[in-house]
Amino acid sequence: MANPAKARVLILGGGGGEGGGAPASILSVSLPHPRSGEHVIYLFVDGAPHELQRLADGAEGSWLIGESSQEDGGMLVASPIDPTFFVLARLFRARRHKVASARGARGEPERVMYEPLSDVLTDLDCRGLELLSGAPRIGERLAAAFDVNRKFDEPMVRIDEAKAISWLRAKTEQLRARRPPLLARTAASSAVCASTLVEDDGAGCLAPGGPPRAEPSTLQALSLLGDYLDDELLELVAGSYG
Repeated sequence: MANPAKARVLILGGGGGEGGGAPASILSVSLPHPRSGEHVIYLFVDGAPHELQRLADGAEGSWLIGESSQEDGGMLVASPIDPTFFVLARLFRARRHKVASARGARGEPERVMYEPLSDVLTDLDCRGLELLSGAPRIGERLAAAFDVNRKFDEPMVRIDEAKAISWLRAKTEQLRARRPPLLARTAASSAVCASTLVEDDGAGCLAPGGPPRAEPSTLQALSLLGDYLDDELLELVAGSYG
């Protein structure tokens, strides 16, 4: 029996399991955060990664769990996060490393080639990354941001910077469309940010061109998006607005 002193209240976003019912499996997995690279605990709910956020209003409170009282009155919210963010971070960091190595050797960077998704997600220090290859609709999701060849047993992926930036701009517009409360950046907005970013609203990627300047609401949306991108990637997206 679990120790009541360590019990937590968890709200599972994204409709829970398939069809909105109870999930068949929930795994706690450590993954490198897309922005910082630091290991963070995520939940895999029926194979789909979920980000954990702690919500607390600052007031003292407690939960009655079973026959015990939990002094921590906060709660954990698990929101779906698009696995593409993890692949994006790994591909761009690998590309930067190759470019830096080529410059150091006074050569030209090698032509970007397709890589098996399993190779992209192989990390001896973080075996949990391999679970992302089994996330629902992983091939379809990756195809929106990268070049993907699905003629083999597993997806083969390749960076296409213009396509990735277009995908990130589409995510920015999704955040803008959710105002308010998302653009107010409260504890609650941070908790549902990942859920907004994972939804595919059918808009796909934005066409080249777009608005000539970033409006204030776009800047706020980019600030939220920046929680999932390193500085270089965020600058590329922001720069695409002119």
